[in-house]
Amino acid sequence: IVIDCPTTGIEQTFLCQQWLDKKAGDGLIERELVEAFDMRKTRRPKQLWFAWIWTSDIRGAGTDANVSMQVYGDKGKSQEVKLGNNTDNFEQGTLDKFKLEIDTVGVPYKLRIGHDNSNAFPGWHLDKVKLENMNDKEQYTFTCSRWLSRSEEDNEIVRELPASGPNCPNYPIVIYEVSVYTGSKMGGGTDANVFIKIYGELGDSGYRSLKNSKTHTNKFEKNQVDVFHIEAVTLQALKKIKIGHDGNNPGAGWFLDKVIIKELNGEVTNEFPCNRWLSKSEDDGQIVRELFLKSDTPLLKTTSYHISVKTGDVRNAGTDANVFIQIFGAKDDTGRIRLKQSLNTSNKFERDRIDKFILEAAEIGKIEKILIGHDGKGLGSGWFLDYVEVDIPSVGRLYRFACHQWFDGTEGDRKIERELYPSDCIKSKAKIPYQISVHTGDVRHAGTDSNVFAVLYGENGKTQELKLRNKSDNFERGQVDVFKIECEDVGSLKKLRIGHDSVGMGSAWFLDKVYVRRLPPKSSKKEKKNDEKENTEASKDADDPEKLDENNYLFIANRWLSKEEGDRQTVIELSPVGVEGALAETTYSIRVMTGNKFGCGTNANIFLNMHGEEGDSGERQLKKSETHTDKFERNQEDVFKINCLNLGELKKIKIRHDNSGFRPAWYLDQVIIEVGDSKYQFPCDRWLAKDEDDGQISRELLALSDKQSQVEALGGSKDLQKKGITLLKNSTTHSNKFERNQTDKFVIEAIDIGELQKIKIGHDNKGGMAGWFLNKVEIDIPSIGRRLLFPCGRWIDKSKDDGALERELYPLNEAEETYQPHVPYEITVYTTDKRGASTGADVYVVIYGEETQTEQVSLEPDKKRRKQYFKNGAIDKFVMELDDVGEEITKLRIGHDGKGWGAGWHLDKVEICRLLDEGKASKKFTFQCGRWLASDEEDGAIVRELVPSEIVEKSSKKDGQVKTKVTKPTDGLKVKPYTIHVFTGDMDGAGTNANVFLTVFGENGDTGERKLAKSDTHYDKFERNQEDIFHIEAADLGKPFKIKIRHDNSMFSPAWYLNRVEVIDDELEETTAFPCERWLAKKKGDGKIERSLYVKGWEGDTSSVATTRSKVSFRGNSMDATDSTSSSGRRASSRKAPVMASIDEKAVPYNIKVTVGDESSKNFQETLHIELFGQIEEEKSGPIELSPENNNDKTFYPGKITTFYVSAAEVNVIEKIQVSHNSYMPDSGIYLKEIEIDAPTIGNKYTFPCNRWLAKDKDDSKTSRFFTSANAQVTSYAALKPYQFTIHTGDVQNAGTDSNVFVILFGSKGRTPEIPLEKNEDRFERSKVDVIPMELDDVGVIKKVRIGHDGKGSRADWYLEKLSIQRMDTLDMYMFRSNQWFSKKIDDKKLVREIPAETSKKGAATIKKTNWNKFEKGQTDVFLINDRLSLGQLLKLRIWHDNAGFGASWHLASVDIVDENAGVKYTFPCDKWLSKSNGDKLILRELPCAETAGNAATSTKAKQSGKSGKIEYEIAFTTGGEKRAGTTQDVAIVLKGKNDKSREFLIENSEDKNYFKKGKTNKFTFTSKPLGDLSKATVSHRESAIGEEPDSKNSSWYLKEVTVIDTESGTTYKFPCNKWLELDDEDDGSTVTLKCKSADVAAPAKAKPVELKPVKYEVTVVTADEKGAGTDANVSVILYGEHGDTGSRPLKKKFVNLFERNQHDKFIIEALDLGKLTKLHIEHDNKGWGASWLLDRVEIRNVDTNDAVTFPCKQWLDKKKGDGQIAKDLLPESQ
Repeated sequence: IVIDCPTTGIEQTFLCQQWLDKKAGDGLIERELVEAFDMRKTRRPKQLWFAWIWTSDIRGAGTDANVSMQVYGDKGKSQEVKLGNNTDNFEQGTLDKFKLEIDTVGVPYKLRIGHDNSNAFPGWHLDKVKLENMNDKEQYTFTCSRWLSRSEEDNEIVRELPASGPNCPNYPIVIYEVSVYTGSKMGGGTDANVFIKIYGELGDSGYRSLKNSKTHTNKFEKNQVDVFHIEAVTLQALKKIKIGHDGNNPGAGWFLDKVIIKELNGEVTNEFPCNRWLSKSEDDGQIVRELFLKSDTPLLKTTSYHISVKTGDVRNAGTDANVFIQIFGAKDDTGRIRLKQSLNTSNKFERDRIDKFILEAAEIGKIEKILIGHDGKGLGSGWFLDYVEVDIPSVGRLYRFACHQWFDGTEGDRKIERELYPSDCIKSKAKIPYQISVHTGDVRHAGTDSNVFAVLYGENGKTQELKLRNKSDNFERGQVDVFKIECEDVGSLKKLRIGHDSVGMGSAWFLDKVYVRRLPPKSSKKEKKNDEKENTEASKDADDPEKLDENNYLFIANRWLSKEEGDRQTVIELSPVGVEGALAETTYSIRVMTGNKFGCGTNANIFLNMHGEEGDSGERQLKKSETHTDKFERNQEDVFKINCLNLGELKKIKIRHDNSGFRPAWYLDQVIIEVGDSKYQFPCDRWLAKDEDDGQISRELLALSDKQSQVEALGGSKDLQKKGITLLKNSTTHSNKFERNQTDKFVIEAIDIGELQKIKIGHDNKGGMAGWFLNKVEIDIPSIGRRLLFPCGRWIDKSKDDGALERELYPLNEAEETYQPHVPYEITVYTTDKRGASTGADVYVVIYGEETQTEQVSLEPDKKRRKQYFKNGAIDKFVMELDDVGEEITKLRIGHDGKGWGAGWHLDKVEICRLLDEGKASKKFTFQCGRWLASDEEDGAIVRELVPSEIVEKSSKKDGQVKTKVTKPTDGLKVKPYTIHVFTGDMDGAGTNANVFLTVFGENGDTGERKLAKSDTHYDKFERNQEDIFHIEAADLGKPFKIKIRHDNSMFSPAWYLNRVEVIDDELEETTAFPCERWLAKKKGDGKIERSLYVKGWEGDTSSVATTRSKVSFRGNSMDATDSTSSSGRRASSRKAPVMASIDEKAVPYNIKVTVGDESSKNFQETLHIELFGQIEEEKSGPIELSPENNNDKTFYPGKITTFYVSAAEVNVIEKIQVSHNSYMPDSGIYLKEIEIDAPTIGNKYTFPCNRWLAKDKDDSKTSRFFTSANAQVTSYAALKPYQFTIHTGDVQNAGTDSNVFVILFGSKGRTPEIPLEKNEDRFERSKVDVIPMELDDVGVIKKVRIGHDGKGSRADWYLEKLSIQRMDTLDMYMFRSNQWFSKKIDDKKLVREIPAETSKKGAATIKKTNWNKFEKGQTDVFLINDRLSLGQLLKLRIWHDNAGFGASWHLASVDIVDENAGVKYTFPCDKWLSKSNGDKLILRELPCAETAGNAATSTKAKQSGKSGKIEYEIAFTTGGEKRAGTTQDVAIVLKGKNDKSREFLIENSEDKNYFKKGKTNKFTFTSKPLGDLSKATVSHRESAIGEEPDSKNSSWYLKEVTVIDTESGTTYKFPCNKWLELDDEDDGSTVTLKCKSADVAAPAKAKPVELKPVKYEVTVVTADEKGAGTDANVSVILYGEHGDTGSRPLKKKFVNLFERNQHDKFIIEALDLGKLTKLHIEHDNKGWGASWLLDRVEIRNVDTNDAVTFPCKQWLDKKKGDGQIAKDLLPESQ
């Protein structure tokens, strides 16, 4: 439901998206809807008016035309209001009434009313109009009494009427004489329909047709003046006019000279010069222009609006109708403008195309909305508009108006025009307009047909190359061409470069002069004064030299730009006239030296651009060599002369060739440039060739400076000074570049250009299939540690999108990544001159420092270039930007991939040099090798680890001398031998033929991956029950702690069962064992062929220790996470980070479930960002990332439900959430159906119905939305507690398991459900310690655990050493020792065991029976069970049988249970059948305890022992809401009770923990001996030992109240305070003793057991009404309540087809009274032909009390649908 209130300007949307039907959905027919705030639209408020219109009572006074009117007032003007004429309005002598909603106008002073002259009888005689403001009831009259007719009076159909009424100014009506001067250009006249709109201080005249010329019948002919009269309410001083024509009729093009307007018989004239074409085919193609009072800068008076219109990609989306647009701003609007002349295509508004237009108009202020539509004409007028973009370069704003709707009288809502409001506003750097007036000389053949360009240079930089062209015949003899250019503000101009490309028949051009005028940004009062000054001087000559100043420049040329005339230059540089310190023209001598290599000369055209302090020379072709006719030949020096304005000190040059000619490849040695007494050397020494070196034909060369000479003196090459290595060169990933769905990587060397602001990318449109859809460009800049993303998501194609072949892309700030900057290393590799020493393999290195290492990088990744390196006797240098490993390099790993012919390599040595102290010092490390890296030489190793043999340090002194220090390291790492023993297991098929690879990790680093190639013991390696021995050399690893071993799954039988690996340090003779006992096989075990193995007792980081929060969160939803799809969730970070982030100890866990709609895009693979907001401003989670695991992940696939387990800052009560993503691609948005946020440790679950797109090309184009909790379903439950499980698997053979492990906790407050502990690949392995955090129900003091596994999997045996459980909020620790097998085959063959906490007793597990034939009629059977821990006082008994056997029916009389330790007997009477055929046909009974008898002394003893145990106290501190009430310091409390006093409980606080914040309540749990009834609490405020030091802001704490709950008895004690507690107060004001004011006493559970009675529950299971919703699987259910649970109950009926679509199936379950139901667990066994099941809800009714509870589900229980679960925990529906 959408409610639009025009008077407030607010449109509100209330989403429902549910049935109101008793027979559909939830059966409700009444709902409360809450506003979707992200859909709220705010517009300009409207005023409500009543209008009365009187048509005169004279013959023929009525009209059939369509009437419209517009109101003007002291606060603005209204929009044009169409009154229509559909009900026979405006008839002779009638009064017509209308209700108008118009923009606020204040007190009206005039009204303009008219009609469109349509239909049979359009003439109309209007008597008067009366308006009434509905707010203040004021009335205003507008008298007319005139015809609006083309055949009556003055033939006008528009009238302006002055207002009369309260506070009206009573302006007069005047007649304006409009003189229109048509120019003297050939073909300058027009037959089109011309219109004009006059603007003044009092508004405008509206559009008026210039039909009746007072001077000529044939209007607007060449060199003619036509005079017209326009009647209007006075406009007072005129400002501007808008004049144009409709483009109709042949010869519509019109050259308008000027327009002069004055009041009839008045003396003041207003001249509006134009001197431009209004023609589709001339000038800029505009047929409507805004003209201002005479000025020297008319083009700078207007604002350019760049409009992009995207037609949708749906069938028949395009239109042939006439499209118009009207842009509304805060100050004014543009009026309706027809979009006629597209800049990029002739066939406008076609399917999936973007059409571009430029509108020139007066500045209208901040854009508020647009009106766009069409006239419905043409054969295919229907149009599907995707979006409109309005770019205003002068203010740096781009407004996007999403639409995604039809404009069609037969489609959708049948509208053909719409108001659109901005869906996005993108800010950019504002540009300023320049007016460039180019004067071509008045000499013979002075004009040119070439393409002219210009570049402006200013004190702030230069513009890009500006193309000076339009649709007219520019640059003709004696002609002045004026252009408006919008570009970056370069400040005061220093020079102008102008030239042409020499294309065309008459390319020679004689340029006289150029005027450049700039309009600086309006940012100060000074500029306002300049505007006033300019207005006063508006009548001055446009080319008046006296006007030259900081914004007006004159450049005198008076010369030819021609290859045949003058100096034969086609590009010149000019200094501005009259500017102090203007640059002088200078001659540069260019000496180009070609290298001395075979084939190094070139026949291509060479181009050079010089860069200096004063700008650049522009690219100049090196044409005429002064030394040689045949230029650029081998070992040759060519000299050229270039004239340009002085560049100052030269910094760099850019030199390239065009790859033309027979032999384009060129080897450039160096370039020397001489100017005056200065000489600059630019060394190159590289190829410029597509088939040589790096394939580049363009190079940037730095001038050889003193600093670079110093670097070379320090032992480094000039390349160490290069910066800015970015990704962009020959593709290192694919030979066939830029193919569909392909990522191509490039590396390009360039001079540092500073902050990267944008990139320009395009192609040359050559080749058979030139069109290219570019997704994005990523640029990695290692030298500064930044990775930037430049999104595109558009075609670069002549025939698609907007037809552009190049695009400017800007970085997406949200996607920027930062990391530690890399540093340059110069790596020199010496290959020996031995026979066969060279290699063509891919050589790589890894450099190690004392604390870190670089990544493994190839020295030359390009195969073509690799051929040049590593030849016999070669010395190869590489400069690489890598991770900074520190000043000291401790070792080097170097190797190759062993591929290619002649891969074997004999390496002599490696030298690594890096600069230190900002280039003032260097350090060179020499690594001697002198060995083969070859699989068929020496030891067969193709990887070597080398340590420094010599270190040379050089530093420069103040006097310029270089100090050198040479050292031989003695205390560094040493290369030592290691022996590797690999034991293959003794199992069938255990051996492998695959290639095995090993990496050993130690305290000092790792070995890198080594192939285990040559076994000392066996030729056929890795066979069953075999030991293979290998030798490797590596730098001293220290103590090994981990290995990574894998195989490549190659050869015939790759599956491998690895028993263990032993690593022996041969020097120390120490052996380190790494047990495995698992398969490395794709089709066995867990399918892994790579494993990480750890040494026994390792307590560092492993895959299972470094886990995120457990994927099991039991609110109780015990099965919910076991089978659900989980994915990564992490806090947003600007650094490189792993996919899964570690848990922040100060954060709380959240389970976020995202449900994607079926209509969502399959292409969405972005990261979702979600942020949670609380009720107060400071309470928010911060951005949380919900990321797919990889690019092919279907996490957000249509219809998918994914649960993310994340941690973030605590938000106590979630008020709203924000969901967003950064996807910019078309058809890659996401349709969110629902988001569920569960905060288990807080006890709230929020279900937010979304049903909205987050997509650039859908809905309102938003990719970020807010959803409020007002729309959410909120379910509260008992908060869960954080626990941490530490599981120690024993160090015995085959101790690890692949089975599914589970655990149940038993405590003083009850038990948990069965908790599955996920395998997570490497958990529960031999000698492994696994740490698993999770949130569980509070069970109080843990007494015992039940732990076991299901015996499934290839390894069904498990040896558990011990289990420890820590409660993370209280830090209580519980230890459970096992040291037993959990196995069907070993020891006592048990898979499940109960283990007591260490303080409990444990007996042997034995069961003794009294009768062999059990459970016979009249028989009493006795069983002794002595391996179970005490359950305390028994309350109920659940007993059942499996209904197997011939005589399964059983009538049970009673059960007696004797607790022999306590001496207590419990009797449970039954006297009912447990039978499928007798009685109520139940085979499970829950029996209450009817009688308790036993030893009183024993009972008293047990009661006393209970008192001597420990009790948990929940303590809540409430901080006041006063200003600065909170504290970051510590708090301590001591409780005093009737029996005893507690120890001191200290709460350590800090700013990060956020305890004791203003208005917040913080809860803590402490364990103490029983204190009895509490009477006092002593609270202290203390200085924190770990937090921030106290100051005046945090030295006080206002404590409102302390609440203490005795969890054993349930009693709540309240201690009010309402006092300030000061730190270090002399009067001990930091401590306060509080008295208990009230105690809410609850009956202790143990003192008086709840009397439980059998209750029957009616279970109604409702299957959803969707196709395929039913199931044939077996369904079971567990009900949970305050008094326990029912256990699993199967839902079965004989001869009934259960759980079919839209079916209600009812069952009766008998159980002891559960009290208030808290949750329901339902599942099926996934068996049967149609096992998938869509469950709508489950309804539970207590048959005795008739109380009913509904558990909604509305989800699939299916392994392939929804979240992939076949078990659900359901919470009761909120009432």
